[in-house]
Amino acid sequence: MTGRRVSFAVVVCATTLSIVSACGGDGSSAAQVQLQVTSYLGGVKTTQRFVLGCDPVSGSLPLRASVCRDIAAHRRAMLAPRRQLAVCVGGPSMPEVQVDVVRGASVSSFAGSPNCDWPGGTPLAVYWDASRRDRSSLRRDSARLRCEDDPALFAKPTPWASVVACRHGLWTPAAERAIRRAETAPQLALLRPATLFPHDPGVVRCRVAAGGPVMRTFGGLCGVSLSGPASAKLVHFTETWAQGRHVFRHHWTVRGATLVGQRGSVPPQLWR
Repeated sequence: MTGRRVSFAVVVCATTLSIVSACGGDGSSAAQVQLQVTSYLGGVKTTQRFVLGCDPVSGSLPLRASVCRDIAAHRRAMLAPRRQLAVCVGGPSMPEVQVDVVRGASVSSFAGSPNCDWPGGTPLAVYWDASRRDRSSLRRDSARLRCEDDPALFAKPTPWASVVACRHGLWTPAAERAIRRAETAPQLALLRPATLFPHDPGVVRCRVAAGGPVMRTFGGLCGVSLSGPASAKLVHFTETWAQGRHVFRHHWTVRGATLVGQRGSVPPQLWR
């Protein structure tokens, strides 16, 4: 796309009452989505316009049924994303998407390049994919809309390892099943892993309880990652905790529900 300049405008304006509920209105006015695509290729300006309605699905936007499903499932992300927490530096060859949401006399907007800023980049990519009739990219980006509204990603401080894992498509049902099964390994099950480790690849802050005669907890980080082929997937659990001025770590590697290796300091839960 070198030398190409692309801009989008998605405008939500009043039409039918049934679309308001899908777009998050209060029923006092109705909504319609209008998409305008302006591109500059070889110095020639080309403009395309599309219309999208939901419930029932209507209009001229390609792949409109998929976009309506995304709006219904991720209303805030698709129409009013949260404040950006990560901004990427674009360039003249990157497409630009602008979304204007109009409810009566009120207008709200967000803009940027597809799959660039977070939050906000994935919804822009969904509109971009639909306009290009790119079914493969739309399926991928629709699945990643969960990265725009999963509460775990908006904890304070921001769990950036988990954000990156989600946005890179590592939060999949297969990965979640592998993690849940690995947590049943006897050496991990006694630690109540579901209360420590994230349910998807990434890292979260956790409280590690210590055994022994004195009950106490240590602040730490608990992370999960996966490696290897699907037929022999390895799930890696890492527990890190601070004690005084020292930092300790323990690592477990599990295949299926069987522990195949571990290393590091003795976990506080096993202290006696």
